[in-house]
Amino acid sequence: MTEQRSLRVAVRRHSRAIFLLALSLYTLFLIYTSFSYSREARMFPLIANVLLIGLILVEALFNRYGDRLHFRIHGVFSKTNEGDDVLSRAAAERNVRREVEMVGWIVGFIFVIWLFGFLSSFLLVPLFVYVYERDLRMAIYTLIVIVVLLNTFVYVLSARLWDGVIFGLL
Repeated sequence: MTEQRSLRVAVRRHSRAIFLLALSLYTLFLIYTSFSYSREARMFPLIANVLLIGLILVEALFNRYGDRLHFRIHGVFSKTNEGDDVLSRAAAERNVRREVEMVGWIVGFIFVIWLFGFLSSFLLVPLFVYVYERDLRMAIYTLIVIVVLLNTFVYVLSARLWDGVIFGLL
């Protein structure tokens, strides 16, 4: 019984590291598998998975050395440190409202992609970032990233993106 409890405590303590290890192994498997594709077909999986490995590495470094770097790291829907990690009623209502807003944005974004296509719809992402963060600088950075990603898909990968119902009729 004691061994089982200690194993449970160890897994809980290292759950984030275990998850990152599993995610990195799966990503490495995807990179390995993508080499069996044709040259054109493997470009996107390689780009996406190499970027994912970089993000996993950054997350692992923050988990290991974040306390020494004095970064304040928190999740979007994280708990507050009030007493014994129980959210107050107002904070819980605020989190539920934010989650509902996020789901609304995602559903609306999917509808706009269906209606107008990817190229015109991705211009709404900086608007979302501005509404969510209330920071114009972040919205501009997001717009720059969106333009780079769209150019990567359209020109580097030669991918044909969804034109949308409206532009498909024209």
